Amino acid sequence: MDLILTVVVIVATIKWGKVKNWRLYYPTFLFWALGNFVYLHLTRLKPLWAFSTPMMARPLAEILMSLVMFPCFLLLFFSFYPAKGIILKILYVFLWVLIFSSIEFAAVRAGHFSYYNGWRFIYSVLFNVFMFSLLIIHQIKPGWAWGLSFIAACLLMYVFKIPIGSF
Repeated sequence: MDLILTVVVIVATIKWGKVKNWRLYYPTFLFWALGNFVYLHLTRLKPLWAFSTPMMARPLAEILMSLVMFPCFLLLFFSFYPAKGIILKILYVFLWVLIFSSIEFAAVRAGHFSYYNGWRFIYSVLFNVFMFSLLIIHQIKPGWAWGLSFIAACLLMYVFKIPIGSF
């Protein structure tokens, strides 16, 4: 499933993504990748979720996810993001939440994604709503996105009792 999804996402990005606009989204690529790396570091002793694959070591899989898959998803996401209409924008975000949540659900069923320390699928769905909204905010007002990310990270660490000493 991992290899198939990766190939499908790369092919879809090349075919339908506005790849020529990658420079417009580059700061948000880095923001998303850095957010994932910070999550991995802060929760390395007490993770909330983890991706695994029989095809490669988990650290390599996480790096490829952050540096290949996330940029492809982001290019596809912003390539079709509606320019106008708040209702269209909200529906579009929910479409992507459905896509991401469905991929995660399939990965859980395949045994490639696991939850720990009280995390549940519904939290991932809510997190995806936050994440895609945050990516949009980052494109418009990066400072706001950084501030919201910091608040969300602190909140998650508090709610799920991630010890500060764990990192």
